[in-house]
Amino acid sequence: MVDQLVEALRSLSQGGIRMLIVEQRLAVAAALARRLAVMVNGRIALEATSAEMMADAEAQQRYLGVRGDRGKSAR
Repeated sequence: MVDQLVEALRSLSQGGIRMLIVEQRLAVAAALARRLAVMVNGRIALEATSAEMMADAEAQQRYLGVRGDRGKSAR
């Protein structure tokens, strides 16, 4: 089901529709968005491109509590 939702949202985005997606799984968020924002206590703590965030193991550990290798694929 997640894969179908990701594909539907990707299709909408490619069609020019802009959206705000709140997603806790980095791989899913990175598959859908060019830019990511990490919020901590209601404030934006980090803004990065999807590629930058996927490559930044330290930021993944600090803000998401995951090792840098956990976000490699959307499913």
